Amino acid sequence: ESQNTQKYSKLFNFIIGILPQIMQIALSLSALLLYTLFLFCRPSTANKKALFSVFFCATALHCASILSSVYQPIWNWNIGNVLSSVCLFSFILGIIGNYFLRITQHDRYLSLIAMLGIVFNLSFLAPHILANPDHPLLKIHLLIALLAYACFAIATLFAGLITSQERHLHHSPLPMNETRPALLTLEKWLFRLISYGLILLSITILSG
Repeated sequence: ESQNTQKYSKLFNFIIGILPQIMQIALSLSALLLYTLFLFCRPSTANKKALFSVFFCATALHCASILSSVYQPIWNWNIGNVLSSVCLFSFILGIIGNYFLRITQHDRYLSLIAMLGIVFNLSFLAPHILANPDHPLLKIHLLIALLAYACFAIATLFAGLITSQERHLHHSPLPMNETRPALLTLEKWLFRLISYGLILLSITILSG
């Protein structure tokens, strides 16, 4: 009877030990499925609410998958969590910026970035334990750093959009049903994003 008790106890401890990884994988795959759906959705007046629901659920699941990996009995902050968080912030900030600038062609690239974040989260499962994880300034430092890298990632997309739009202006006109913001507006936001990223990165270095 004691041997059976030990076996059940080991099995129970094993299940408890892998439960965070199982939860992380399940949340990540669910978010990946919704990002894929968001990738192939076409924004229109008919499905704006559905599109917003997909966006909200995907980001919530992505965030939950990162938190389930980070907040374990030991504070795990590995390279997969870092890259996945940068991709998540880039996706959220990019979608918000696209909404105000009326840019729809960026949504696909942002979805791919978010999906890449899920891949990072599932590829790097080895834990990396941080020193002094309960220090409040450490969490602020990490948040500022992630936002800085997200600004640079979105700025890279804006630079690609500017290059694409200049090529269209010189070689082929845009389709009649496709509208894009003015180049000056895109350039203004590009330099703003770079400035915000540099400011946040400077704060990260000074607080590091």
